[in-house]
Amino acid sequence: MTSIPTSLTRLTVPALKHLCKSAGVVGLPTRKAEIAAKLTAHLHATAQRGTVPRIISIDVGFRNLAWAYLHGSELRAWQRVTLVPAADDAADEAATERVYDPRVFAVSVHELVAKIDAESNSTGGTAGATTRPVAAGAAATDGPAQYVIERQRMVGVGKASFSVFMVNMVEGMLWSSLTQPARLAAGTTWPVLTSLPPGAVSKWFEHGGNKKKRTATNLTKALLASRFIEEVDSPSALTANADGARSLKIPSALVRQFHLEKKKDDLADALLQALAVADWTANSVHLARLHGIMAADAAAAPSTWQQAMAELG
Repeated sequence: MTSIPTSLTRLTVPALKHLCKSAGVVGLPTRKAEIAAKLTAHLHATAQRGTVPRIISIDVGFRNLAWAYLHGSELRAWQRVTLVPAADDAADEAATERVYDPRVFAVSVHELVAKIDAESNSTGGTAGATTRPVAAGAAATDGPAQYVIERQRMVGVGKASFSVFMVNMVEGMLWSSLTQPARLAAGTTWPVLTSLPPGAVSKWFEHGGNKKKRTATNLTKALLASRFIEEVDSPSALTANADGARSLKIPSALVRQFHLEKKKDDLADALLQALAVADWTANSVHLARLHGIMAADAAAAPSTWQQAMAELG
């Protein structure tokens, strides 16, 4: 069992919970010693893995799935995907079978994962690979990729039951595809696979409730219009604002696509999820160094996207 740093044992339960929230550690036990042990285990895992520069965030859906590829401070891909179109005629048995048939979804999901792999591991432009704009000129990959998917709810009522069933099916197929031994063995670095509990991102950015989708969209619109965004023709090296605040480079084509998109909430969820994970990773590295789990440095606590969103609010 990993020993708990003395600096953590001296903290109160509320202080430990605050650190856990900042590091993205959820599902906390009630006893202080157990909370400290779970946080310590998380920080040790962070120390072994280090900073993951590439985050691939997937917002699950069967007609409106969205994904975002965040490489450091660059958004290199941001797309909405329809895995299987809606049946033109619900009374048409063959059309209905196409919607329900898991074999159709399986092929679509595997193709999507292959496409994401190709674009996130590309050393050049991806022009022509998709009808939606994708950042061109991406540099060679460095380090592992972290795939992040929010767990879907399991219970639906009335008409919602069908949607819940379908998104759970897609979620399971995504994990099945992502964890194929042949796929994992083919990579030069082992990917980090993260399943987020529902609501973790909205709690981090303090948006949600009955109007979560609208709030996420409005928050993303505000972010894209803010000083924290730098529109570029293609990805380039990281720069920070003069005051040290976070800065995100986004190709202008992806910004235009978001504003033209009818289903903005799916794209917004995928982007906010990626930014939340970036925050938790940066905070985890900082805490691991602060409490002697990683080699210490003189760096101050990181500027987070949570702070940026609070300013926009």
